[in-house]
Amino acid sequence: MRYLVISPCVDARTGKEFAAGDEFLPEPDTAQAERLIKAGCLDFIPDGAPLLPGTDHADAVVVDLRDQLARANDTIIGLNERVGQLTAANDDLAEAGKNIAAKLEAARNELIAATGDLNTLRAERDQLEQQVKDLTDNLKGEDGPAEPAAAKPAKQRS
Repeated sequence: MRYLVISPCVDARTGKEFAAGDEFLPEPDTAQAERLIKAGCLDFIPDGAPLLPGTDHADAVVVDLRDQLARANDTIIGLNERVGQLTAANDDLAEAGKNIAAKLEAARNELIAATGDLNTLRAERDQLEQQVKDLTDNLKGEDGPAEPAAAKPAKQRS
């Protein structure tokens, strides 16, 4: 049977002092356990309860827990490194995205300017076509197409 120290006491057999929260080891004999329980120094530890620090069995548990803690710390370190890598990659992608956005904006502005130039040229073309049509209509006159003027003879040199 395992016993928990609930009030400081001394083991009469060994002279070992116990503080509240310690496990009373080595386990007392039945008469000593009854006396310490009546004095309010000990209480039963239920079967299956975790081992308390300072016991032989608990030392093995502590070693195992420390190994688990070391592995967890290694995992955390690895995850921190991976988070750092992912953060750097995210920053690189964000910067690339900004560059792409700037290029896209420049291309949009160039497209808007080119569309404006195209519309201006189309309007000028339309005006020129109208002027050609007007001139062609004027040259035809009401009686049909005008006759081309006769060419003047070239002057001869002497």
